Amino acid sequence: MTVNLTKSYYNNNEDPEIKETVFFKRLFEISEEHEEPLRYTYRDLIGSINRLTTALYTTVGLKKGDVVGFYMPNSIQYVLGDATVESSGLIMFQLNPALTSDQLERLFKKAKPSAIITKSSLAENIRKFNNEIKIILIDVPEHDIKNNNFSFEKLEKTIPDLEYINNIRNQIQPDDIMYYGCTSGSTGDPKICTYTNRGYTGCTIAFRNYASNYPYERRFLLFAPFYTTTGHSIMGAMFLDGIYYALLDKFEPEKIFKIIEREKINNLPGAPSAFLALMYHPNRNKYDLSSLKEIGAGGAAASNEFLEKMIKSFNLTYACSGFGMTEGCGLIYLTSAKSLESKIPSSPIKHFEVRIVDRETREVVDIGFPGELEYRAEIMMKEYLDNPEANKEAFTEDRWFKTGDEAVMEKNGFLKITGRIKEMIIRGGHNIWPNEIVDIINQHPYIQEAAVVGIPDKFQGESVVAFVIVKPNCKFSNLERELRDFLKDRLVPFSIPTYYFEVDELPRNSIRKVYIPKLKEMAIKYIKERFKKLEENNTDKPVTKQGKELAELWSKWFDVPINTISRSTNFFDMGGDSLVGVQTTALIKKYYEDIPFKFLNTYQTLGQIEDFLIDPESSIKIDIQLIKDFYEVKSKTANQIFGEINTIRNKNRKCVAVTGATGYLGVYVVNELCKRDEISKIYCIGRSSSLNELKAKMLSMMRKVNIEMNDKIELVIGDVTKIDCGIEPTKLEEIKRECNAMIHCAAVVNWTKTYGQLKEANVKRVINAMKVAGRGMEFVYISSFGAATKRNETLGDKIPKKAFAYIQTKWLSEHYVRKGKEIGINSTIIRPCFIAADSRTGVCNTDDFVYKFIRQCVLNKIAPSNVTLGMTPVDKVAKGIVDYMYSNHIINFLPSKSTLTDELFKVFNEKFNQSIEMMDKEKWMDLFMDITKDNEDALSIIPSLVILRKNIECTTDVLKGKNDFLNYEESDMIINFNKLNECGFFTKEGCNNLFGRTK
Repeated sequence: MTVNLTKSYYNNNEDPEIKETVFFKRLFEISEEHEEPLRYTYRDLIGSINRLTTALYTTVGLKKGDVVGFYMPNSIQYVLGDATVESSGLIMFQLNPALTSDQLERLFKKAKPSAIITKSSLAENIRKFNNEIKIILIDVPEHDIKNNNFSFEKLEKTIPDLEYINNIRNQIQPDDIMYYGCTSGSTGDPKICTYTNRGYTGCTIAFRNYASNYPYERRFLLFAPFYTTTGHSIMGAMFLDGIYYALLDKFEPEKIFKIIEREKINNLPGAPSAFLALMYHPNRNKYDLSSLKEIGAGGAAASNEFLEKMIKSFNLTYACSGFGMTEGCGLIYLTSAKSLESKIPSSPIKHFEVRIVDRETREVVDIGFPGELEYRAEIMMKEYLDNPEANKEAFTEDRWFKTGDEAVMEKNGFLKITGRIKEMIIRGGHNIWPNEIVDIINQHPYIQEAAVVGIPDKFQGESVVAFVIVKPNCKFSNLERELRDFLKDRLVPFSIPTYYFEVDELPRNSIRKVYIPKLKEMAIKYIKERFKKLEENNTDKPVTKQGKELAELWSKWFDVPINTISRSTNFFDMGGDSLVGVQTTALIKKYYEDIPFKFLNTYQTLGQIEDFLIDPESSIKIDIQLIKDFYEVKSKTANQIFGEINTIRNKNRKCVAVTGATGYLGVYVVNELCKRDEISKIYCIGRSSSLNELKAKMLSMMRKVNIEMNDKIELVIGDVTKIDCGIEPTKLEEIKRECNAMIHCAAVVNWTKTYGQLKEANVKRVINAMKVAGRGMEFVYISSFGAATKRNETLGDKIPKKAFAYIQTKWLSEHYVRKGKEIGINSTIIRPCFIAADSRTGVCNTDDFVYKFIRQCVLNKIAPSNVTLGMTPVDKVAKGIVDYMYSNHIINFLPSKSTLTDELFKVFNEKFNQSIEMMDKEKWMDLFMDITKDNEDALSIIPSLVILRKNIECTTDVLKGKNDFLNYEESDMIINFNKLNECGFFTKEGCNNLFGRTK
């Protein structure tokens, strides 16, 4: 059986009839079919249930509908009590035995139990706040009725009154509540889920549809705590399905091995972490585990790689990942290993509908796109107990339950949970899913298991922290360095963890799922200890007054203890950005005035800065790497530089490849290509750890700029810094065969990094992209007007030594593009000017210098007069790129009419009745410098003010006077200002809901 979905919606409720609707009826029916002795026969079970039911009503004095709490670890009394309470018209209420007295008191107020089954040592926690409740003790032989204490052992010996209890049972209705399940409460106060007989029994029976199609009697081993949703659901299946179960009181690998061997267990459910512990246990090979045929991983996300690894390691017939929730009454969706999907396809269990929706629009997303997982069924929980607010938040109007999990559904039904939305890490504005990183780290041959969390970080918002358990007999010489090296080619840079810690074990909850709150506490503790060691071992502290001042500044801004900063501390390794860079150079200028902002590109460590200030004149350096690279372009042949290039030719090409498609300009270029009838497909190449992450990134950018996904778009994982652009070989050949052009938009835009730091990202990318384009397609390079050293549409040979490194990489890349023409790589270079807002929507990149500059002028009510800004709306630039992509020229994308600051602020003043004062540029600069002393936002734009010093002098001849389509018209300004004002951009707080390029 194969499945082929087009939308992320899967309905397994085509047969809505739920036949088994009352727990006791199903239990008693199945008991008549199984009379052979197991360890505890159904005949014995029913006998105990009848005796206990009679005792609960007659001796303990309970009434139909009373709540009975279970507050104890796994035990035979738990099993018997569960079957009794749920088949006798009472309500079972499960409680974690680790709960404290205070926690119990809060839950008792919600659930109002009439009796509690527990053990003596735990009963003390209840008696601290309640002496009236009836307690049934599993470890005492006699009743103490005076003190409301009863003996489970003695109750179990009661002579059953069948007429009396059958009369009660016959009153049980399908919609009667029979079970309370507590949520974990890891994100707040636990909620209580309520279940009817119909819901719980129907859900338990629905699971039997997924017994594998293999010819053997299924024999389960359960080690999960009974009080969990997993444990309770499996125990329910034991009662209602008549399948053999061996039950353990806790997770002990060697005991599990012994039971598998002795009892010929063939099915083992558990958390992925438990399976990892079993797989890597040193004594595993001492036991005969050949009977084990199936595993079901639940409680945490399990990747297909993990399932396939388990199949191979244990020689399994079947492996699946089960997604479930307390609110869903247990299991909701089963995802089979992909190698087995033809035998048992992935799908929801019977009676469930499952869909994935966009978190903002709530529309069902296409197959392969991430969104929030939702489900709906008649056999899930009825509602949260006495919690209308939580119910309103959790359910849509048509009763879809919002899980809070992000997921991706593939066309074959394979469901991947990418992470809890609340556990998503936001680092420098990027969304990071811990599961993606964990999956990659677990691929390292030395790693047994990994966990990843985010913790607060003053600079980036959150830091990524990785914890790892190393396999037995494996050892890293330098854990952090080796894992960083392993991850750098497998993860996007912002996903690579900041900190790495090796641990013997990870904190876990009752079902062995990694407990994130505790892990975050550990991360903060370990980082403090790490800083403490750095302080103790720091023997190279700054020695000069200037160096000590600088250490104090960096300590404050990078939020690290000052004594951890040494002379070898590197500004950029610490995460240095333009704001801290301005403050650093401002401090240095107190002692040596004549330095450019670019100073930090050369002198990066505190020690280098100290040495410079001791003897500035003899310390002046030149960035010779740029000179060497330029000499290579001029002296080597094109064949020596490019080597083997694409030579595939195809006259019927109708596709275009785009790098940097998820960027601000890139997404507009893709959108413009989609409009062209002659183009059938756009391959969007992006760097991501998975296709799901790349899709999420593309959708996120499109949403920000109000662009819709198009069927012509195909996303391709690639890394343009690698050979063949890091594209999988089969897909690479397809792109070479089908594309008639490659538009190279990818670039790292950074005004603080050195040429050496940006070379790989911005120069090597161009060379690799050109090799893929080769002679088979047109190559379109998106450069920058700043690279026009001659200010016209030619290439200048004068090395721009004083320019920012970003401009240097663009300039050198243009020379590589020209070199490629010698071996037949047809190319077009397009140099956009300042990219402004979308002319239709006003959406803009508020992190760009021009907008930061405008905001400061508005906030401070002063602006420089007669400054020319070559502003060009992003949608117009994108249209121009596509229109001129085959021109084989260098084109300066300058508007026919540049934007003067006088015109810009005149429009603003009139539109919003403001009075921004226009003044001489030099006077404005002096006033603004005074403002920056107490204004960090103002300070951040100082590095870029050099652009205002000189008005644009570039020319464009290729457009032949037809460049008015690039103009930033007054109507565009008004639309843009309206959008900015609407979003609060001109307030002191600024706005967070417009697009901004993150650091």
